[in-house]
Amino acid sequence: MTFGSINFKQQIKEIAIADGFYLSENRKGVVVLLKDKKPIGIFTERDVVKTIYEGVPLTEKAVKYALKSLITVKENRALLFALNIMVDNNIRRIVVTDRLGNFKGIVNQEDLVRYLEKDIAKEELKVFQIFASFRNLITVKETATIKEAMAAMVKHNISSVIITNQNNHATGIITERDILKLTHNKVPLNKKIAAYASTPIYSVKLDSDLKDVVNLINTKNIRRVVIEDNKGKPVGIVTERDILRNIEGSYSRFLESRLKSAKDILNLLPEVIIDVVPVGKEWLIQWCNEKAREEFGENLIDSTINALIPKDHWTNIYHELTKTNKIQKNQIKIDERYYEISGYLLKSSETSAIQLILKDITFQVKLSIRDHLTNLYNRRYMEEFLKNELEASRRYQYSFSIVMIDLDDFKKINDTYGHEAGDEVLKSVAEIMRNNMRKADVIGRYGGEEFIVMMPKTTKENAGKCMEKIRRFINSRLFNFNGKDVHITASFGIASYPEDSLDIQDLLAISDIRLYRAKRLGKNRIELE
Repeated sequence: MTFGSINFKQQIKEIAIADGFYLSENRKGVVVLLKDKKPIGIFTERDVVKTIYEGVPLTEKAVKYALKSLITVKENRALLFALNIMVDNNIRRIVVTDRLGNFKGIVNQEDLVRYLEKDIAKEELKVFQIFASFRNLITVKETATIKEAMAAMVKHNISSVIITNQNNHATGIITERDILKLTHNKVPLNKKIAAYASTPIYSVKLDSDLKDVVNLINTKNIRRVVIEDNKGKPVGIVTERDILRNIEGSYSRFLESRLKSAKDILNLLPEVIIDVVPVGKEWLIQWCNEKAREEFGENLIDSTINALIPKDHWTNIYHELTKTNKIQKNQIKIDERYYEISGYLLKSSETSAIQLILKDITFQVKLSIRDHLTNLYNRRYMEEFLKNELEASRRYQYSFSIVMIDLDDFKKINDTYGHEAGDEVLKSVAEIMRNNMRKADVIGRYGGEEFIVMMPKTTKENAGKCMEKIRRFINSRLFNFNGKDVHITASFGIASYPEDSLDIQDLLAISDIRLYRAKRLGKNRIELE
């Protein structure tokens, strides 16, 4: 098993004890849950503390409580790209995979702080300059119990609490890792926390250099440093995350303009919002809001934008953005849904990024392009689609076939049994075609009892074989109106590109001529010539 990972079927106790978050070998504070070598979740020290505090049996499967979103990055990405993802997505660590999605390792904030130490030293920042970004300091008194310290961690979703004496001076610190050690050693949770707190506390003053904090973290191999005021009272804690968020440099000036508070607001919006950045020759998704994860899944981060938006469409979007720095209300279909894309090109002196806003307009589009009775595409949509398909077929040199279908003697159904009976027949025929044709085939109601089908990359002969199956299904469908059994039939005319014509209007006319030839020759048949 790769270091830092464990099979997803393992119990919580097997993770907490066997792999040991707090053992000296594993300094990452996390175990990655694997299924067939691929990461499917992470289980952190904080998760273990929370499950212990809430009384969850340690025999439970860890994957059941691995609720954090899993964000991965490919192993060939630059470390600065990983930094941007961590900052944008407000995470402490990132899971590294190979090109097949198999687990390779974990990069956390400590790794990046060490990597960037020289850059940080150049900045000459003081601790008080980044103090505004710290969380409110959470402390407990020396008389508090281990259980009470755990409660503070769980309530405030923090990784440590400061222990203070009667004079409010810091005397120790208790971390998630300390809690796990105590639990493993079966120390009762009602014991006083002071006896088990980590000491000494490493601290700096508000006017200390930030590089001194980094040096302390690295030389003492710790994750956090306590900030004290001039009277020696603790006022905050600085961690690697705080440093990464606030360092300035060529790679972070762009990040400065995109505050976390803005990201929090974007997470509340009903639209899909995605940030895309250039990495080599690719544009990769660096951040997305909660709506994007809900719509497209949890694995968007570090995906190429072409995994979401087709390459041709993305090329057009990018071309427009580079010309005007923005796009507005550009429509696109992704899977079975329609979106209106707006976007902005965000530039700095060092780098650039694109923010895309996708508004789901599926309902509105379907109202305008769908036939309300059959829910098939309407005539207007089909004619526009055929023009676009012709252009694609010319560009990529593939054939397609158009099929015109007309229900035989349909007027008699309406006249004899009423329009409700006719509507039932139309909906039934639409259902037959939907259920028995490929997803790539596009079906529309052309008008009245007439239907049209566009079959991409399909020769006339193969289209004929498919339509023969549809003809038999329609012919075998039995209706009952006013107590009488009723059968219906349909006639078909097929034309193909490029065999019959290179022009879309000619192809429509040819398929229509063949349809009415089928009518003249006895109905309930298919004509290809």
